[in-house]
This record gives sequence, C-alpha cells and structure tokens, in this order.
Amino acid sequence: MNLPDARFGYTPAELNAWYDSIGTEGCSVYIQLASLDFILIMPTYIIFLGSLLVYLSDKCKSISIVAPILVEHFAYIPVITVLFDVMETYIQRRGCVLYPEKLKDSQLQLGSRANMFKWIFLAVTMLLIFAATIYAAVESKSAPPKEKKAVLLKKTE
Repeated sequence: MNLPDARFGYTPAELNAWYDSIGTEGCSVYIQLASLDFILIMPTYIIFLGSLLVYLSDKCKSISIVAPILVEHFAYIPVITVLFDVMETYIQRRGCVLYPEKLKDSQLQLGSRANMFKWIFLAVTMLLIFAATIYAAVESKSAPPKEKKAVLLKKTE
C-alpha cells in the first residue's frame, strides 16, 4: 500500500492497515517525514504556487482587465490547499504517534476528506496556472510588442 498522502482518499480500514504494514519503525520514520513536510515542503509549495499565480496575474494585467482579477483572487488557492494538507498530515502523523493504538474512524475519515480536498485544490491551482499561461501567451502574441508601442508613443509626441 502506498503512502496515504499520495492517494486520493482512503478508508479508516485502509489507513489502519497501512499503519500495521509499516509498524512501529515505519511510524517513527513517517513522523520525521511529516515534520519535514510541515517545516519545509508545505511552505515551499505555497510560496512557489502563490508566487506563480501572482506573476501570471501581473502578465495578464497588461493584456486584459478581466484575467488579472480572476488570477489575483485565485492566488489564494494554494493557501487553502496547504490548510487541507496540514489537517491531513497532522491526522496521519498523530496516528503514527499513537500506534499501536488506533485513532477514531471519524478522525481518519476527516483526514481522508482533507486529503481529497488537498488534491482537488492542487488540481484547480495547476489548471489555473496552465490556463493563465496559455491566455497570456495567446494574448501577448496578438498585442503589439513593447518596442513598437514605445516607438509609436515617441512619434506621436
């Protein structure tokens, strides 16, 4: 069974089977990896994806009035993604801390839902980045180049 973080949801039985398959040693490794995830990986991807969306917003701003409004507000989606990732990872890490005791099924279901929402919001972010990149590329080809704009402005003065 693969890492629960990499799946799209799981049942309490599947997560408990995962804990049993990795055992006490595997749980101690997962606790360390989850701590690294909290400290290094989550902040990195929130900064990277958020910055990329802000950059694309700026690119679209010079082209159109509608696109930057959409992209600027969607730049907060990575923050929501990380919140779900924090919830998911905390619950899975907590299960390892308590192992061989088991978390309640309701807690494991909450972790599974957080996992699914994390992947949904991450997919939305990636689609938005793709769409904004295509939009900026297509619109910038139809707009006159900046050098020509500067020459035209000098001629009119």
